[in-house]
Amino acid sequence: MHTEVPRLIDRSGGTSIMYKNRDLYGTADPQETAGRRARSLQLRNDTLYLLASPLLWYGTVEILEKLPEGSFLLAVEHDPALAAISSEHVPEAVSSHPSFTFIQSSVPEVIYKAIEGMGFESFRRVQLISLNAGYRLFHSAYSRLHQLLQEEIQQFWLNKYTLMHMLPLWIKNIFRNIGSISSLSTSINVDTVLPETSLPVLVAGAGPSLEENLHFLEARRNEFFLLAVDTAFAPLMQAGIQPDAVVVQEAQFFNLYDFIPFPHLETLLIADLSSYPGVLQLATNGIHFVSARFADIALFRRLAKYGLLPSELVPMGSVGSTAVDIALRLTKGPVICTGIDYAFFPGKTHSNNSPQHLRMLTETYRLQPLIDLSAYSANGVRFASGTTDRLLTTATLERYASNFNRVFKGNKRLFRLHPAGLPLHIPTVESRATEAIISQWKENAIAADRDLKTGSTATRPSDVEAGQIAAFFSEELDLLQSVYSLGRDYLHGGSDTAAERILLAAINQCEYLFLSFPETGCHLRTIDPTLVKRILVSAGHYIRLIRNAYPRP
Repeated sequence: MHTEVPRLIDRSGGTSIMYKNRDLYGTADPQETAGRRARSLQLRNDTLYLLASPLLWYGTVEILEKLPEGSFLLAVEHDPALAAISSEHVPEAVSSHPSFTFIQSSVPEVIYKAIEGMGFESFRRVQLISLNAGYRLFHSAYSRLHQLLQEEIQQFWLNKYTLMHMLPLWIKNIFRNIGSISSLSTSINVDTVLPETSLPVLVAGAGPSLEENLHFLEARRNEFFLLAVDTAFAPLMQAGIQPDAVVVQEAQFFNLYDFIPFPHLETLLIADLSSYPGVLQLATNGIHFVSARFADIALFRRLAKYGLLPSELVPMGSVGSTAVDIALRLTKGPVICTGIDYAFFPGKTHSNNSPQHLRMLTETYRLQPLIDLSAYSANGVRFASGTTDRLLTTATLERYASNFNRVFKGNKRLFRLHPAGLPLHIPTVESRATEAIISQWKENAIAADRDLKTGSTATRPSDVEAGQIAAFFSEELDLLQSVYSLGRDYLHGGSDTAAERILLAAINQCEYLFLSFPETGCHLRTIDPTLVKRILVSAGHYIRLIRNAYPRP
């Protein structure tokens, strides 16, 4: 008979559980067998151990006794009936252990929340442990959870690596760009909201496939809003095709190379708030800020408080993906992509007239062939799978494509012009089919009496006032100076437990002071003199930076 309700059964050497016609310990000596299996495990530091289906907790004490420093045991039960039994039989030595918790669910979001409380920065890896047959009952759920947790921790450290290198520059650029808004808006329009258009939007990236579609872009130019990524701006202009807007996201000065032939940008600029400030100085038409929030920090909430937080985008790493996200917000019509390849031909990574292509030309001489050797020798270059052409790609480009697919998969407004690079979960269409898509939208727009203009907001006054900027910087300086003052008191020995809590709360209001440190998570839980000294150095740096970015009383 099929057993739907779990029940305890006596065995020599312990108790077992019968459930779904299966003895979940399956042995005459369940306690000793599970304990022997636990003692044989080789445990590592800084590891999150996922104990699938703890049942009667046999072997758990043995694991906790040998659990290395920095590791944690997370017991998870997928089945509610089994979870009820496990919760009734938790040994005191297990429930009281500081490196243990039991979650009666295998829902990833519930597990993520629990790990956030511990801090993802505490772990380098996840290891699945099974001490009984409860795992096999729901092995798919446990295996999937294990995989998701591995990916989550891996993504945390990928993001952490990026923050360690880029966060100080991003914060610096945000302060400098906000400080320059008042001076910029005296001559051009500056907006923290995106423009709108009733036209279809064509997004032009700088991948090799852009060259194949320049003729189509030129022939149908007036029928769509052309949104170019920064690196595609020069190839389009050299072909005599003027974009309606160009997207910039790069925080480093290398972004200026994309605009060397153009000391003044008469095209509308859509810029991430952390973009390199020197590029913004080239704008003569208008600037629309956006923000791909790179971390959930209080700074962004303060920007929103003073009306300085632009339209928020999904952070995807690639300016091409960001441009597609922006395009979908600009119009309710179709969005067509070209040059968003995430792959390249051997010897050539970008389209003609892009900075990379021009650099290759300038470095060519009699003994140097006309090929980009970095396209062969860059770290992780390999042949792309899922493509008909012999295209190359890298791990970084594949990650960009994966993020694109995760965000835009199934979007019925997205299309891709042939030829294509890495596979994306959007239809790839020929130029003739694209003409039909544009014509159909135009007919629908006319029938709906829509305004078929680009929707430029260049004649509007700036939506940012000097008072907002001054109030924001005033609060930011107050917060930083408070951290600095409280931190000095702490280091000089004048801090009690209550004052230490106040200092910790003040530091956590300015997470960018420590978020680039390799050992920290999104919030500090404890402080020590060495850490506080480093934070004070960081605070002093940002105080000087704000005073330089906005030199007003």
